[in-house]
Amino acid sequence: MQQNYRNKIMLRYCILICLLVPISTQTTYAQANTISLNLKDVPITEVIEAIKKQTTYRFSYDVELETILKEKKVTIRVKRQFIVQILPVLFDTTDIAYKVVDDNILLSKKKFRS
Repeated sequence: MQQNYRNKIMLRYCILICLLVPISTQTTYAQANTISLNLKDVPITEVIEAIKKQTTYRFSYDVELETILKEKKVTIRVKRQFIVQILPVLFDTTDIAYKVVDDNILLSKKKFRS
């Protein structure tokens, strides 16, 4: 009887631990990786490649944005910054909107209100 009781308690503890461990180790993608960049007068595509090399982020964008991303030159110097801090610096002065969804960064053309 006592052995059966111990087994039930051990089973409950194991279930509890299995449920809590993923919660405690889960972090959002946007805060998981810090990025350092020191790039001068380079196309945005080069900045994107540098971010991809340092992180697990993937960028998705429509073909129509390729020209803008290749032609627009930027200078960016950041040290140990999160992606949510870098993206406004990179895109706020462009016609490109961004959205971070897990480890995906979705780029699109900004929609202007008239």
